[in-house]
Amino acid sequence: EFSALQRMVSALKSADYDAIRKAQDGARLNAVRTVGQDKAALEAAEGARRTTGNQLYGEAGKEIIPVNQTAFAELLNRPSMDKAIERARALAAEQGKPFDVAKDAFGQYKPLSVENLQLVKTGMDDLVKNPERFGIGASEQRAIEGTKARFTQWLEKASPNWEKARSTYADMSKPINQMQ
Repeated sequence: EFSALQRMVSALKSADYDAIRKAQDGARLNAVRTVGQDKAALEAAEGARRTTGNQLYGEAGKEIIPVNQTAFAELLNRPSMDKAIERARALAAEQGKPFDVAKDAFGQYKPLSVENLQLVKTGMDDLVKNPERFGIGASEQRAIEGTKARFTQWLEKASPNWEKARSTYADMSKPINQMQ
């Protein structure tokens, strides 16, 4: 009823209602621009995030992690890790980088670079984000998300620099997401 009444009154006093509508539209646009800003601000924020992310992930990637045999072996025994490592190998090959998750002559896992561990994490991300591509059902996807969380926690503890790169990237993404 109120909408119909408003339409009738706006027809009678169209100039007054046009002024109110324009003022409201302007206020709405100004409010959005305080968060959304403009294309140049978005591109600048994305560029800053990319530069900072590349620097922090690059520094962390050079680290060599001595593998905690028990925790890491337990994770590697999960079927999803085989898929993630296979995906990580493909990503490394596509980037022209070496990738190796191997055991030494004594059956112990060799130390790994954080860069390679990040590729494994990226492989896990792919499995979870595109489960249908990998023939993964909903229950298996939830289980893989749990494995990914444990792997991420393990890597955060093993490499504080990687955790810093990750959290900084996430913090820098918040205003970008708002702008978008």
